[in-house]
Amino acid sequence: MINEIMKNTKPIKNELEASNPPTPFSKRGRDWTAIKSSKTESLSFLMQLSICLMLSIALSVQTSAQEVQGKISLLELGVGARALGMGGAYASLGGDADSLMYNPAGLAFMESSQLSGYISRPFEAFNHLAMGYALPNFGVSILEMNLSSVMETNEFGNPTGRALNYVSRSAIAGFGYEIVDGAAFGAQVKLYNEESGPLSGFGWAVDPAILYRTDSFSLGAVWRNAINENIEYDNDYEETWTDDLVIGGSWKLIIDEDVSMLVAADVSGLTGEEMKLQLGSEMWLGQLGLRLGLDRGQFTAGASVLYRDLQIHWAYAFHDTLPQTLRLSAAIDF
Repeated sequence: MINEIMKNTKPIKNELEASNPPTPFSKRGRDWTAIKSSKTESLSFLMQLSICLMLSIALSVQTSAQEVQGKISLLELGVGARALGMGGAYASLGGDADSLMYNPAGLAFMESSQLSGYISRPFEAFNHLAMGYALPNFGVSILEMNLSSVMETNEFGNPTGRALNYVSRSAIAGFGYEIVDGAAFGAQVKLYNEESGPLSGFGWAVDPAILYRTDSFSLGAVWRNAINENIEYDNDYEETWTDDLVIGGSWKLIIDEDVSMLVAADVSGLTGEEMKLQLGSEMWLGQLGLRLGLDRGQFTAGASVLYRDLQIHWAYAFHDTLPQTLRLSAAIDF
């Protein structure tokens, strides 16, 4: 169903999968949880073993289900300008509302409630919006993508003068719980709805996740769409989800109270035919944050400004052929 509708934007569709996704924010030194030295070795082994088990299970149930453009566009483009400025390499971070999207286990490390919003118009092709709210251990979010500004074409590729009527939405809820110091487990449940003219479809999926971190090092894993129900349309047509294991790691250097540096890397597609790499870096200079990233071969950049409990994030995605994309997000702590 969605493949038929999206044929009118084929150049953009092909580039989206190659260039765009696929977290977390806390204040300076409070970003990392200290681990008792006596437990560090055992916890590290425990979490690494868990990640290996998740990888083994994922590989054993690998499917050849086709990728669906609607789900990819809405749920894998990512949200939050901080994460996207780092190339989307956010699976090993935690502590803000965007943790829900990248690794829900990170909700275990939130220190306050947070309301966040995000807006973007990727490649000048469609509108991408999100809003989320999270508190320690729990978060919710809603996302929307619409293509109402794209003109419909006939079978010969000629414009018909009518705008495409396509909207996809998702409602997401998740939790993260710290099992022992520095080690957390979480999961997200996402409901997906798609409307195309008179037809509509609905499906759901569950993503389990784990996260382990010390003062300077963090390791996380998310099994996307591990449990799911096919998207069923009014005309009895069905589309499947594609499961994907994502593993990420990050390292942080605190230079002094106001200056810190962070590098992160995510590897996705571990249960598919092609692995994808996302790289990110971040530097904090007092209330100013600066970022660079590499998102599946495309460069990204970003910045943040803090003012009391308000955070404003900006990201820019560069592309070789498509229009560049500006992304904006903001969050406020309660």
